[in-house]
Amino acid sequence: MRVDGHYHLVRKFFLERLETYLERENMENDITCQLLKLALVPYRYPKTYRLEAQINYLLEHPQCMMVSSLVRVITEDGQEIRIDKFQSEHLYYNLIFTYWVYHPTVMYRKQAVEDVGMYTALYSEDMELFWQLTRKYLLHNRNEVLLDHRVTNQSLRQVLKKSEYEFAQQEQVLRNIRYYTGNDCTVPISFTRMLPPQFRTMDGRR
Repeated sequence: MRVDGHYHLVRKFFLERLETYLERENMENDITCQLLKLALVPYRYPKTYRLEAQINYLLEHPQCMMVSSLVRVITEDGQEIRIDKFQSEHLYYNLIFTYWVYHPTVMYRKQAVEDVGMYTALYSEDMELFWQLTRKYLLHNRNEVLLDHRVTNQSLRQVLKKSEYEFAQQEQVLRNIRYYTGNDCTVPISFTRMLPPQFRTMDGRR
């Protein structure tokens, strides 16, 4: 059974027309209109509704326990900053060193997440969960943009609790390296700070 896009089409139709009405009535700066603009963000990709695409992917790939996608990173007012592009075939390798899967794009199977203990870390909890899943299950990242990811000055990970998240991620990277090299391996914390922006696979690609 496949999930069709009728619900998404109807909702998009309604939201777009309500937004048009508010703009026509010179209410485009009204808070209601601003909230509608945010609500319409997921519908900027009409050919690949994220939920529909990912549900269908999981239905068609029963061995896959988690699927994610690429994102378009935007500012609080919707301006494009960048589109992060990663080689999805290097998903497992990259998760050793850095948190590069955007959690809002993730859809996973409940039984797999429960099997690895669910969210066990106070900070950098997403990276911890995803890495634990890679040790036992098949994960996949779709090489297409299915979501706009909004950067905000209220982000716990990037602003309010940035130091706590960075320290937790550094500890996770050390643990991940030792998982493959042995507990006797020593890597200075300063080295882990250089890994996320520079990591490469052996063939030199991200």
